[in-house]
Amino acid sequence: MWRLIIVWDWCRRKRSGIIESFCLRRMRHNHPPADPHREADQRPSASLGVVARHSPSRSSPFTFSAAHPVPFTTCRQPFVASSQTQSPNMPPIRSSRNRKPPPDGFEDIEDTLLEFSNKLKDAENASHEGKKKHEMVWPVFQITHQRSKYIYDLYYEKEAISKQLYEWLLKNNYADKNLIAKWKKQGYEKLCCLRCIQTKETNFNSTCICRVPRKQLKEDQVIQCVNCGCRGCGSSD
Repeated sequence: MWRLIIVWDWCRRKRSGIIESFCLRRMRHNHPPADPHREADQRPSASLGVVARHSPSRSSPFTFSAAHPVPFTTCRQPFVASSQTQSPNMPPIRSSRNRKPPPDGFEDIEDTLLEFSNKLKDAENASHEGKKKHEMVWPVFQITHQRSKYIYDLYYEKEAISKQLYEWLLKNNYADKNLIAKWKKQGYEKLCCLRCIQTKETNFNSTCICRVPRKQLKEDQVIQCVNCGCRGCGSSD
């Protein structure tokens, strides 16, 4: 039994000595001395303010002695995003400072658009007590429809705004461009919302009942769209 203990202790010391010598050679290879005439076992560390000296001890191959300390600084310069610091492949950072001003004519309709924005905020913050789940979003759909219709009439019907201003309004989400694209097609001039013509969302794969002309409905039949609360948006109505 004691022979096994002696052999095991010898293997442990041999293994630790091999590992320490390998680490020492690795450190000397990765960090060679700047001056070849300088002793290889003495390397000053400017960042830590210490000097590493070789020690014959197996437990710690290096001992550290104090040298001239180098003061640390924790202050960091604030990051400033500019064209010089950004990569040429990155898109520019958009903010209120570098945003382009609206085209001419926006001042004439700005008050009306602000009223629509205030109505949307009031509709979103309104109480939903006593309403069904699908009825909560009806006011938002209706106000968005009115604002899109207002911009559509200004450009196509009244010709009161320029094309540049119209495209700027669509780009900044003042109007639903997909809904306006449907209004320009025959048969969709009075479309209330896009969900009413998406047949995949209905039980019978058909359009909403608000798209059915009133002539094809019963006289006393009351209809209302589940998506936006529309009571009829057929082109012939």
